[in-house]
Amino acid sequence: MKSMGDVSIKLEHLVKQHGDTLAVDDLSLEIRRGEFFSILGPSGSGKTTTLRLIAGLDQPDGGSLSIEGQLMQDLPPNQRPVNMVFQNYALFPHLTVWKNVSFGLEMKGLSRREIIPKVEQVLDMVQLGEKQNRVPAQLSGGEQQRVALARALVNRPAVLLLDEPLGALDQQLRQEMQGELKLIQERVGITFVFVTHHQEEALIMSDRVAVMNGGRVIQVGTPQELYETPGSTFVARFVGHSNCLDGEVASMDGTTCTFRSDGVSPIQVPCPGHSLEVGRGTFIIRPERLCLTRNAQPNGFENHLPVRIQKARYIGDEMQYQFDLAPNVRWMARLPISSRHHERFHPGEQVFVSWKAHEGLILTS
Repeated sequence: MKSMGDVSIKLEHLVKQHGDTLAVDDLSLEIRRGEFFSILGPSGSGKTTTLRLIAGLDQPDGGSLSIEGQLMQDLPPNQRPVNMVFQNYALFPHLTVWKNVSFGLEMKGLSRREIIPKVEQVLDMVQLGEKQNRVPAQLSGGEQQRVALARALVNRPAVLLLDEPLGALDQQLRQEMQGELKLIQERVGITFVFVTHHQEEALIMSDRVAVMNGGRVIQVGTPQELYETPGSTFVARFVGHSNCLDGEVASMDGTTCTFRSDGVSPIQVPCPGHSLEVGRGTFIIRPERLCLTRNAQPNGFENHLPVRIQKARYIGDEMQYQFDLAPNVRWMARLPISSRHHERFHPGEQVFVSWKAHEGLILTS
């Protein structure tokens, strides 16, 4: 557990109004020094506004914000220990890579002798030393993104803010840059705050993630915590894919709950660590936790239900199967393809879906 001295950014009860819209609603958050922290949420959730408040591009209507222990109220962006990388990179098209990166240092009045080693170091870090004399139009999208990163990092800010910086890249390049961005963050060791609506991206790169919706932080946790133990149905549905079933907790017997839903046989679920009462709730299970079989015997599975395959999709290393668990309730199972002899199922086929009781969970919010 990190101590308070390790807090890089502290937001307390921040409020920001855009006209009639409450963009940030009583937001409190602590971001630790040196971590890769992502803010994840759908469009309009308030994540970019939060980033702009940290940067000083917007001013809050209420609450307080501190960076490295210093209150930022009324401090303009150029006096804050942060730099920002935007989705469009905002490079100077007529300047070379070197001049783009050195521009900020020159504006600060540093001598050429001071500038040269700083620029060389950061260009080497982003692997652009051999292309320092090119202009942005002569670079690929990924290379332009690395120039924007180098320009932001050359001043060694305490915090680097990144607003959807991979959004303009194609899928393959985006995946490559995810690994590069995390590697660069580990090398420089400064706090990265990364805004995205791309769930997989946040899970791959982040030490911790804050999920936002409606201007509020819904849950903060490690990628594993958010995926395996979501605190609400919104997080379960938004972070990855979840199969959901509305119903009620009908009974509790020690460590096991019985969950009932219209048109579905009773489901066995472990009782959660927090208090849970008999009543309405939503059962959640991830697609990769499910097994499909033609065998009518449960073979050690606590839950074993008959279903009919509706769709089958080949995705290279896995098969995705959709089936109707109940009227108006369609689930998906993701099964890895481990060999040529992997069992395949076909649309229209009657099979059985099975899972262990501990693989699912019940949420009441």
